[in-house]
Amino acid sequence: MVEVYLYVEGGGDARSTLDECRKGFRCFLERAGFQGKMPRIVACGGRSQTYDRFCTKVKEALKYKDCIPVMLIDSEKAVGSQYERQEMTMWRPWDFLKDSEGDQWIRPDGTENNQCHLMVRCMESWLLCDIDNLRSFYGQGFSDVNLAQESGNNIETIDKERLYSDLKKATERCSKGKYNKGNHSFKLLETTDPQKVTDRSGWALRFISDLKDIMGEAKKSNYDH
Repeated sequence: MVEVYLYVEGGGDARSTLDECRKGFRCFLERAGFQGKMPRIVACGGRSQTYDRFCTKVKEALKYKDCIPVMLIDSEKAVGSQYERQEMTMWRPWDFLKDSEGDQWIRPDGTENNQCHLMVRCMESWLLCDIDNLRSFYGQGFSDVNLAQESGNNIETIDKERLYSDLKKATERCSKGKYNKGNHSFKLLETTDPQKVTDRSGWALRFISDLKDIMGEAKKSNYDH
């Protein structure tokens, strides 16, 4: 039985927030068309922990041939066009991580580029794609005046710190309180519209498309055996 494991960054160290992280991504993927054919979602906490757990699972996969591990992490910063799909080149997330100061991660043997995915520049970039969902969640007092709408259709151009600041300003008068990553982020992800995210983020579109292909590969492998 070949299963797909999705290792996601987020959830911190507490069991409760790791559970919320897993639920948030599960609901998001269900809304993206994965209902009934979900990967096993593993919330890993920090960035380096996500990479380490992914690498450990890769070794198991090479030995037992029973799973396909996939990793989803924040890019933390802009991803240059040299790492993105061009007319004659493919996406190169592993090269980005190898070249990125602070990471310098090496692609594990036996893995492909389609097993590595980036939230550019962070998960909050996805949340900002669905302003209607933010309004609905925060209710009275929510103001999007300070949100970085001038970015046009490319959500990936918004600086991470700017995005956090704008979210907090937009929610500072709400009864739920200012945006808080631990208390709000994964609940918001549960109801975020994936179509709005993939419309504004090429890396998000790649993630959803590749994950569907990988789920298809796993299903075919199970039929073949």
